[in-house]
Amino acid sequence: MERGWCARRCQLQLRLYQA
Repeated sequence: MERGWCARRCQLQLRLYQA
C-alpha cells in the first residue's frame, strides 16, 4: 500500500463527489 494514496486520491475523489 502506498503512504499518500488516500491523501491525494481520496481528497480528489471527495472533492469531485462533494462538488
